Amino acid sequence: MNHNPPLIPRVSPYAVWYYFLSRLDPVTTRWIISAFVFTLLILLLSGWRYRGKDYPAISIGIGGLSGFCSGLAQTGGPPIVGYWLGRPLPSAIARANILLFFAASDFFSTVSYALTGLITADAIRFSFLIGPAYAVGVWFGASLFGRASEKLFRSICYALIAAAVIIGLPALDGVLR
Repeated sequence: MNHNPPLIPRVSPYAVWYYFLSRLDPVTTRWIISAFVFTLLILLLSGWRYRGKDYPAISIGIGGLSGFCSGLAQTGGPPIVGYWLGRPLPSAIARANILLFFAASDFFSTVSYALTGLITADAIRFSFLIGPAYAVGVWFGASLFGRASEKLFRSICYALIAAAVIIGLPALDGVLR
């Protein structure tokens, strides 16, 4: 006689959230992302800064949230940018950490896309078209870094985040798209 209880599958709450969010209408997803980024911006603008000790759990949590946002809608930047801009760090260190994150993120995304066949000939041609403009923009922005005060640096970052929120709002699709 078998006295073992039947196997009941256990489902992670994260899997439930991922399943729910991955089934959302794209417009609803855009509203959620816009609200999330706007909330981070308000937190940054409030002047609040995390001044506590750096714990591995915090870094892992921010990394996990960023990964989740990347998986949901390729928007992994806001949690990382919010975290580093929300720290009482010199702008050069915050900038270096943010750039390192985006470089690593781009590398892993490229490998992942290549392995799953998402990089097409059209995508490569498009990258050659916009790549030079992107490179000029990066060069121009890098040449300006260090010339602005800490306050101006953060103000520019906040303005770019606000512009991204506004441009991403589904309500403006008729105007911007």
